[in-house]
Amino acid sequence: MSAKFLTVPPFECAWREDLKFREAGRGCVAFEAFACNDVTLVFRENVGSQGYHYKRDSSPHYTIILGSHRNRRLRIEVNGKAVVDVAGVGLCCSSSFQSYWISIYDGLISIGNGKYPFQDVVFQWLDSYPNCNVQYIGLSSWDKHVKYRNVNVLSLTHTHVPLSKHVVFGDYQVEDEVDAADCYNYKNMDYDKWGLKKFLESWDLSDVLFIVGKEEKPVPAHKAILAASGKFSLCSSSFVINLPTVSYLLFRALLHYIYVGWTQMFTNGMSESMSSEVTLRDVPPEAFKAMLNFLYDGQLNDKVIDSGALLLQLLLLADQFGVTFLQQECCKMLLECLSEDSVCPLLQVVSSMPSCRLIKESLQRRISMNFDYYISASTDFVLLDETTLINIIKHPDLTVTSEEKVLNAILMFGMNAKQLFGWEVVDQLMENSKPELLFGERLQLIYDLLPFVRFPLLQYSLLEKLQHSSIGRHIPVFQNLVNEAINFVKCGLAESENEENVRFQHRRSSYRELQYICDGDDHGVLYFAGTSYGEHPWVNPLLAEPRKITITASSPHSRYTDPKVLVSRTYQGTCFAGPRLENGQNCSWWMVDLGQDHQLMCNYYTLRQDGSKAFPRCWNVQGSLDGKSWTNLRVHENDRSICKPGQFASWPIIGPNALLPFRYFRVVLTGTTTDATNPWNFCICYLELYGYFL
Repeated sequence: MSAKFLTVPPFECAWREDLKFREAGRGCVAFEAFACNDVTLVFRENVGSQGYHYKRDSSPHYTIILGSHRNRRLRIEVNGKAVVDVAGVGLCCSSSFQSYWISIYDGLISIGNGKYPFQDVVFQWLDSYPNCNVQYIGLSSWDKHVKYRNVNVLSLTHTHVPLSKHVVFGDYQVEDEVDAADCYNYKNMDYDKWGLKKFLESWDLSDVLFIVGKEEKPVPAHKAILAASGKFSLCSSSFVINLPTVSYLLFRALLHYIYVGWTQMFTNGMSESMSSEVTLRDVPPEAFKAMLNFLYDGQLNDKVIDSGALLLQLLLLADQFGVTFLQQECCKMLLECLSEDSVCPLLQVVSSMPSCRLIKESLQRRISMNFDYYISASTDFVLLDETTLINIIKHPDLTVTSEEKVLNAILMFGMNAKQLFGWEVVDQLMENSKPELLFGERLQLIYDLLPFVRFPLLQYSLLEKLQHSSIGRHIPVFQNLVNEAINFVKCGLAESENEENVRFQHRRSSYRELQYICDGDDHGVLYFAGTSYGEHPWVNPLLAEPRKITITASSPHSRYTDPKVLVSRTYQGTCFAGPRLENGQNCSWWMVDLGQDHQLMCNYYTLRQDGSKAFPRCWNVQGSLDGKSWTNLRVHENDRSICKPGQFASWPIIGPNALLPFRYFRVVLTGTTTDATNPWNFCICYLELYGYFL
């Protein structure tokens, strides 16, 4: 291909195994083409055939046509649908080979002319729904032969990502020929030539001259630009300004920052630019080496990706040295491998980074929506800064099972707690101490946060305990809030001034408590769904219209595998979920989907054996947000609780995972039953879940 050239006949496509991106969805292809029109490149997830043509391709792909419509337009198609059609851009040359390059980075398509990739950009478009799996490149044509040569596939490093800063996000609007051309000419100017950088140390339009340093270096500048950038004392009548004590390198670095918007560490006149040795204190060596590797090759190695602690250190270094794209990559990796236990430590790190604002807001919302878990699983939340905690407490999506949890969190944060405890512990400590000693410098924060506890939503018996507590005697604002809540509960109706006070309103994301009473009771979630969540008498929720929940089994629906039986509240002699292979192992399960608008923090569940003697001994209860990734809520190993046909059995779910809300739940058989004939049939005819329902 590089020795001579490759000719692609009309309506064909050339594929080679080596014409592929190193990383799916990210790469650049540089090439030369000789054609009258329709230089066509196809980007697919898999290699096509010689007879392949993009017009007949039903699989996901991008098609880029240079010189479409008889060499008048640039055209980009996504899965056969035109998304870009502009005139006068990326045209072909029929008299000689023309150099082009095309890069794709997570849906950002950049097209340029010339032998040097990532320069001379002529067009960019960002896919709102990017295909990040395209990897193979096909060289195609339309109605005339196209000659290709010097085709090279390059890795797209992060040093090339700044191309996206000129992209208007969203779908590109296909317009008529004249308007599209005008729009292109307006939006795709050569920023490197027309920006302020052109006037750095330029005599063009200069109206002030600095004489810098002992060498009296003349440096032209522009008063309007300097005045817009800071408080420069520039006399309107003076043209020459002497700066004999300022070095030229330092002054040029200042001008570079003013005109361009950034400066460079090793060329700005500072000590680092004068010495061959730079000392960096309090910088982890392994993280710094990883940052250097990223700066040179544009990607993180597997060792960094697999180490959450190293990623955090690297994120801090990227913020310290202003490596924005490394920050973004670290944040992306941290979010991809984020676990519930790492949310608070990550939020603690990114809270002080302005460039991570969106990630910070996302983490704050995650904690707010799972507040019970994060204040009950560990004390990591007390290490957050005051502003972050206030944002979480004030968040409109704050979801709690009880306002007592909010009170406990505020008191633990105020004491910088090393272990978990409730307000009762603080009450006991307050009997022999003072708030100033217990809370120290965080006492004022306690005063500021207590009004965000919605005391009127607490049970009256608890309010009475709080009213007579030592906390109330020592903290007046606490006592006033409790008294206000008691008066509100006694009156039963809110006064007019309280109607708009959020303390007297239920939270927008409040859970309904559905607690286990006894086997087969009518207090569970699946029974509640059968009443359309309290709106009418009970019917089987799988027969109701519209259907509130969905239940599926590991085996196909049949006479004896009927999901309706599990919520019918009637005994069934034979009802089972048969086995299937998952990850090479046998398993049988029943799964409940509460619907996209509902979640449950499950703390109890009930099963009932059918009429068989296939008693389960090893099974798990699991929860999931997406129906794919599962979290164990309770693990049963050699559990002999069920030993009779038709028997009910119930179990509590305890621990931190009981405080996590899930949409999907399933009971999955992990070992054989006591039936030797069909050991993997999971034979139950009733299932009920309990807890806090949203």
